[in-house]
Amino acid sequence: MRTEIEKHGHRAASVALVAARLLALPLVTFATSLSSQTPAQLPKTVTTATAFPAGQGASVKGLIVSRNGDDMIIHDESGNVDIVTLTADTRISSPSGLFKTDRRPRDVSNLLPGLIIEVKGNGGDHGNLVADKITFHSSALRVAEQVAAGTLALSNRVDANTDSINSLRTSTSDSLNAIKNRIADSLAMITARARDSLARIDVRFDDIDRYSVRDSATVYFATASAALTEEDKQALDAIAASAAKQNGYLLEVTGYTDAVGGEASNLHLSDRRADAVVNYLVRNSSVPIRRVLNPTGFGEERPAATNDTNSGRAMNRRALIKVLVNDAVQR
Repeated sequence: MRTEIEKHGHRAASVALVAARLLALPLVTFATSLSSQTPAQLPKTVTTATAFPAGQGASVKGLIVSRNGDDMIIHDESGNVDIVTLTADTRISSPSGLFKTDRRPRDVSNLLPGLIIEVKGNGGDHGNLVADKITFHSSALRVAEQVAAGTLALSNRVDANTDSINSLRTSTSDSLNAIKNRIADSLAMITARARDSLARIDVRFDDIDRYSVRDSATVYFATASAALTEEDKQALDAIAASAAKQNGYLLEVTGYTDAVGGEASNLHLSDRRADAVVNYLVRNSSVPIRRVLNPTGFGEERPAATNDTNSGRAMNRRALIKVLVNDAVQR
């Protein structure tokens, strides 16, 4: 069995390797359309890896570039690469309220690559910053979710506009589909602007942040249900045990539905299915919530089979769990 010193040495070497690979990656200033994220600007060049003195308090602001288990790689305002470590005691929040003086608790699974955050904590035992508090803006999270999803299918999230759609439907001669198309076009334009701003960063998150899928599992649900069966629970126990064997693993959980029912209700149901999986993994399979990446429901998008048959619809009522490992650390 390795000694604690050997473990720390191995971890420090891994951190140094990741940091070294990131040092040469240039960054440019965010566009003004993303000025609601803090910090508003990021450095043009990364110069060095930060070594935080053990036990000494520190704070940093920067962009999450990559995650590896409990560690995050951050590009900070000063142009440095920082290693930020999450613990079960890390408190995460966003400013809320009319004057942004209140704090809305956030989940650790929201800490996605592409998110700009502020971290306060103390130096760890290998030059890392152990996070006590992490804050970020809601607008920054929306952009990070677009980065993580690659292409965000906003056209299926028009349920947020249900009231407006209904009122327009009764007061105009337009069809509901025409109204949906106009809303989808507007949302697509907003998405495009956000992604254009992100494209100005010379770092490509999908290149830096390459994860290999080491294992996966799918659980299936009854119609209109988010309840897990005993068979589902056994599958989740197995994937959790498989994940635990991987160094620095993360879990991606996505929920789906068949095409029966409305878009808004299906989207909500798919969120419930993803949440049901995460809740079981955390409560019953000893998976730390900080190892789960932003569980998301996609409604009836990305069907696994046709929705024209009973068997096909049964395959689409599912949640997919992937075990991810960061290639940058494993090499």
